[in-house]
Amino acid sequence: MRGWIVPLIIIGASFLPADAGATGLSGQISSECYIIDENDSIHVRPFERLRADLLAWKGVEKQSLTFHTYLRWTGDWSSDKLTDPQTFVYDAYIKLAGVPRGMTFRAGRQFAYNGIGSALVDGLRVQFQRNRRIQIDLFGGSTVAGDDPETIQSPGDFAVIGGRLSGQPYHRLRLGLNWFLRRADGFTAAHRAGVDAETDINRFHLYGRFIYNVAGLRVGGLLLRGSYARPKWYLSGEFDWREPSVSANSIFSLIDFRRYRELRFEAQRTVWRRLAVVGQLHAGLFENDDSWRAGIGVRTDNVSVVWRHKEGYGGENDGLYGFANVRLARQRDCFATANAGRYHVQEEQTDKNDAYSGSLGLLWRSGQGWSARAEGQYLRNAVMKKDLRLLIRVSKDFSVGETIGIGML
Repeated sequence: MRGWIVPLIIIGASFLPADAGATGLSGQISSECYIIDENDSIHVRPFERLRADLLAWKGVEKQSLTFHTYLRWTGDWSSDKLTDPQTFVYDAYIKLAGVPRGMTFRAGRQFAYNGIGSALVDGLRVQFQRNRRIQIDLFGGSTVAGDDPETIQSPGDFAVIGGRLSGQPYHRLRLGLNWFLRRADGFTAAHRAGVDAETDINRFHLYGRFIYNVAGLRVGGLLLRGSYARPKWYLSGEFDWREPSVSANSIFSLIDFRRYRELRFEAQRTVWRRLAVVGQLHAGLFENDDSWRAGIGVRTDNVSVVWRHKEGYGGENDGLYGFANVRLARQRDCFATANAGRYHVQEEQTDKNDAYSGSLGLLWRSGQGWSARAEGQYLRNAVMKKDLRLLIRVSKDFSVGETIGIGML
């Protein structure tokens, strides 16, 4: 039955009004080679990626029928023969937009999400938007197994169902109602409901989200976020109170747990042209196991240097991080990162360990859709005495016929 869905949609769309010659294909194909020299053990992994959008039909008033796909293939070429070949299908769905007016249908493998849950599913997604004030988003299907992505799982045992109703009752206020259900091995793994709100008041941007764990009959989380912006100042803060992400049908759901309580604050002050001073503070509050992270540095559009300090739960860490991106020419960029730090993960340690990492790369872009990237990476710490990596990537954009307005939706 499933095999007839896509042909029926295409045949039905052929009888609708259309622009002559309104078909096209666009996307990107890339080849990569990732070489890893890890403690005298060398691994070579090739990658092939394909991202494509096919416009099969284009009607009037934003009506269209398109097909979207994103594929990745990889293997291990560490020996004379290629081993461990893997093919991942991240996207492979057909999209019908504007038929009927205000409706959008997606059928196939796709990433589905709302305000309280997300999953890679084989299924259907339906969106309705008559105006800016009311939007409805519904999705359902079966989850894609990370260890066996080539298999379509049973919708009864591995079902995912979700929905979101969002609206804008006032000019500056946006509200959303969310529901999410996920099953694993025939049992409920996650069942949540939630509400979120977002508004802009003068220079302030405020966001809040409340989650209720329906499976456990308890409050699942509360998120409050705000920011303030003016010409030379930017301030932001966040409070996140939530339970650990554990499947309801897992044995770990029976173990007593402590909720996360996290605070974050960031301030940025522009002092001269594009040069800004930044400060960050993050606190993870637990019972007798608090964790604190702080950082201060300077930043421009292309260069940043930040000192970071961490203490409490998880050990202590002091480090200096730097990033730079330099435009060598109109089509060539050079970028680099450097990170040096001292840390220990146990209170019993008297001496701290050293950790160093860095990367250096070149990026080239042509006017014909070609691009090439070469990047070297280095890591050294108490565990990894030598970790050298080299990434080489060549990509080509392609476009045939009419592709305007397809995008990667």
